[in-house]
Amino acid sequence: SSERCIFAASFSLISLRDSSRFSSISLTYSSLSRSIFRFSFFNKAHKSKSKSVLENDRVKKEEKEEKELWQKVASETGEEKVDALTQLSYRAFNKGDYEECLALCETARDEYEALGAEASTSTLAHIYFGIACSNSRLKKHKEAIAAAAKCTSLYKSMGSSKFIDSLGMEGDLHFELK
Repeated sequence: SSERCIFAASFSLISLRDSSRFSSISLTYSSLSRSIFRFSFFNKAHKSKSKSVLENDRVKKEEKEEKELWQKVASETGEEKVDALTQLSYRAFNKGDYEECLALCETARDEYEALGAEASTSTLAHIYFGIACSNSRLKKHKEAIAAAAKCTSLYKSMGSSKFIDSLGMEGDLHFELK
């Protein structure tokens, strides 16, 4: 909208350049430009302030959720603890902290394998997928391939459609190793 006004004023100036009214149009154009600039500046400042407030709220919410997840890790056992570890591993991966993600996934794997018969094969396969991805990002290709192979084996034994995705990742990892 403000861009349209500037364009319209510019077009008017160009078409009336030789006119005797050039100076009055030029003055009007200057006033219009300053008004639009002020509006535009205020609007951008207001939007950026709103974005920073929203960003701060989002960061505070994420920090609170992460703190709650760490409390679950410390106080819960079994699947609840594994779920909290897995959620924390997602956060670490998304932050680019692949070492922490790997450590969290390996801890989740150990906790989950300790459950024995209660453990869900699907969840365990998902954890191995996280281990493979973290190792891949850390350029630990042999470890990534081993974790991907375990993930693929688990998904295949379940007859899951995720078997194909896991097999594809395993192939990609073999290619990266060369």
